[in-house]
Amino acid sequence: METISAFDNKELFIELFNRYTVYAPFTTRLDTYAHFVFDFDQDKDRLILIGKSGLEHGIIHAGVFDNQCGCIYMLFADSNQMALELVRIAEEWFMGLGVNIVKAPFGTPNPYKYILHGSEPYCWAGNYHANNAFRRLGYDLEFDIIVMSMKLAATKSNIECPGFEIKDEVARDDELALTGEFHAFYQGKWAGRSGYHLLMGLPGKMRGQVDIWLDDAYHGKGLAQCLMEMAHDRLRDLGAKHVMLTTNQALFRAVCFYQKLGYAVEPIRAYSYVKML
Repeated sequence: METISAFDNKELFIELFNRYTVYAPFTTRLDTYAHFVFDFDQDKDRLILIGKSGLEHGIIHAGVFDNQCGCIYMLFADSNQMALELVRIAEEWFMGLGVNIVKAPFGTPNPYKYILHGSEPYCWAGNYHANNAFRRLGYDLEFDIIVMSMKLAATKSNIECPGFEIKDEVARDDELALTGEFHAFYQGKWAGRSGYHLLMGLPGKMRGQVDIWLDDAYHGKGLAQCLMEMAHDRLRDLGAKHVMLTTNQALFRAVCFYQKLGYAVEPIRAYSYVKML
């Protein structure tokens, strides 16, 4: 197998990405947004390769987070062997940098955020060759991911959070996404947050995505529903008709909570992996 830097043939890299992801859920074509990928972490070590063996190709994008965690952000290939060899090359590259833990794919930060699977990229089960390569090379399953979605109600909830101070901030506004966060404080102490993401780059219906994180001390106090509804209201104001989220099998209570809000599980299986080198 021979490899070339994607920087030496961006057109082929984009063409391959578009071919590999044509059926991938909540994914947009790379043509218009390639600069987000190639400009990501310009001042850091990164590996973006195209593999070729006969008529087969593959692509991989890897980097280092916080100088200690190796990240395989994206991997696609025409065969199990091609995917496996690309991961081996990435592992050798990581070890040369002194990195001994690899996550694949790494959720955030990720150059494919809002391009591949919405705001939290994952290894989609339909990406067979990548999943097979990770498993054959001894990667452990880190998260068994669940994707849930629902249609937003026609009217706003106008919900309030009694006793909590809510701060609203916009985090990002560009051609890929408009995002922001609601932070809740109780007597000056941070209690939790919800994030909203209007996925501008996705084709078709205007779609939003949400996420939430609460301090353990504030579970069961109504704050989670309040923050979620505020995120829903904001996305509705921005024109979204549908909203989705990702969680994982280990968070059973969270899944039940999302179902009570009206979310249904999508027929999408996805994974995240980790390995100590």
